[in-house]
Amino acid sequence: VPAYELSFNNTDSLIAAGKKYGAVGYITSGWTDDTQTLMRLAFPDIAYGASASWQASPVKRRDFFNTYARAQYPENSSDKISKAHTALMKSESFIRGAVGNTDPAFWINPFDSIFFMKIQANIPQLKMGRMEAEKAKIYLYECLGDKEADSSLIHTLLTGAAMLDYLSVKCLYANEIFEFWQEVEKSADKEKALRAFFLEVVWNFHTRTSDMQDFIAETKAMFRQAWLSEYTPFRLEIGLRKYDMEMEFWIKLQRRFEKVYTNYRSGTKLPEWKSIIATE
Repeated sequence: VPAYELSFNNTDSLIAAGKKYGAVGYITSGWTDDTQTLMRLAFPDIAYGASASWQASPVKRRDFFNTYARAQYPENSSDKISKAHTALMKSESFIRGAVGNTDPAFWINPFDSIFFMKIQANIPQLKMGRMEAEKAKIYLYECLGDKEADSSLIHTLLTGAAMLDYLSVKCLYANEIFEFWQEVEKSADKEKALRAFFLEVVWNFHTRTSDMQDFIAETKAMFRQAWLSEYTPFRLEIGLRKYDMEMEFWIKLQRRFEKVYTNYRSGTKLPEWKSIIATE
């Protein structure tokens, strides 16, 4: 979910090796086997590879997005889209540094023990990742009004920003939900603590679990539109089904917590945390 830093590093390493061993050319390829791949997100990667392969020295990354945006977009939008690309790169780098490759991380149960340990150890990075994704969204929304700009391309970039935003919030909310649960476990007045937990995590309006349902539904709709703007419907439903499974995860979690809240009686033992957040 566009991993520009990783892609640029790979390109520089491959070209350096090619020059060392006498390669006569460089091929930039794009794989669309993964049902989450949106090729418009990879346009900067393709341009970077093309540029790097014709230069004697490595591409100056500080100037790359600015140069790329000026060549690809109308003058009114180029500066904002350059800043959006930079923010996307920073967002993905922060999040990937925290929890690993962003594509598989997008779908994992955030309470998985190993994954959750990564979340807890990297809260500041995840917050920075979210801030940069939000910056990218602001820049891109401001460009949608430019009639000369390719609205489909901008929408796809917005979809990438939304995916990064969702992933960072998913991780941050998982940690917050766990912290709220710890407050319940430590409280002498479990009923009162569970009521507070219910209002922060479970209720149907603007709580952690309901917000995540809204978020994944919005992101799914954006992904579907972006897909259909560059592909046929073939294999689309496979990709969308993953979004449905993500929605189901948050609905089931919400209902499990609601059941705990509804069925709890003063003086009884709380269920084990692991029994609530288990995927099965």
